Amino acid sequence: MLAAEIAIDLPDFTVHDVTHLDALWEMAQLIAGPKFPLTPAEAFVLGGAFLIHDLGMGLAAYPAGIAQIENEAIWIDTVSALLKEQSGKVPTQIEIARAPDAIRKHATRSVLRELHAKHAERLALISWSNASNDSREYYLIDDPVLRKTYGPIIGKIAHSHWWAAEKLIEYLPSTIGAPGGFSNDWTVDPIKLACILRTADASHLDERRAPGFLSALRGPVGASADHWVFQEMLYQPRLESDRLVYTSKDSFPVDKASAWWTAFDA
Repeated sequence: MLAAEIAIDLPDFTVHDVTHLDALWEMAQLIAGPKFPLTPAEAFVLGGAFLIHDLGMGLAAYPAGIAQIENEAIWIDTVSALLKEQSGKVPTQIEIARAPDAIRKHATRSVLRELHAKHAERLALISWSNASNDSREYYLIDDPVLRKTYGPIIGKIAHSHWWAAEKLIEYLPSTIGAPGGFSNDWTVDPIKLACILRTADASHLDERRAPGFLSALRGPVGASADHWVFQEMLYQPRLESDRLVYTSKDSFPVDKASAWWTAFDA
């Protein structure tokens, strides 16, 4: 449900719903191979990281809503920069507080993308309350023991997909032991799982991310349109001589050259 809400706040972005999250399992198997070893605990942690890594792109992932975003220093700085770009002068605190809706929305979209990986680190642990039933709290991991045992490392691995690769070894533990009551060899290698997440996520580029009819409904423009155009053109990648090979449905016409170069860079 949280993944489906992303499109409300970032409609120009390619698909980040559950179809993308599910496809990461396919990409991981294609990249790592069907015999790549995962303990049951690693499968649970990897699945959790797949599910939450992008959820912070939607306001729904913030239990306090827009107020939680507007309290972030980066949101205030972004509004200030946009106002300065528009007027040519540094805005006052009052001008920032009274910024037009268009600038506030622009800043919110920018900050959601900028903070989504960092916010993912908290998502396996926080709760949402039902306004019509104050006694009910909703967690992404219902079981409190599993949430406490694996929620923190799921969040760190999800966050890591935006880190520089060399930071994985610096900030993630090499091995986590099995919790009580489980087989002792059900260990978790967070660095291994972080590598799987970042490669699978970066490699999921095909028509499932940019359905043609959905593009017609949303009408993305600029750089976003290039991403929609090229991903709609791509078939699923296949493994060929230890490489991922991407093929397109047709040639890119000259007026879609910028989309072709975006595909090439991706």
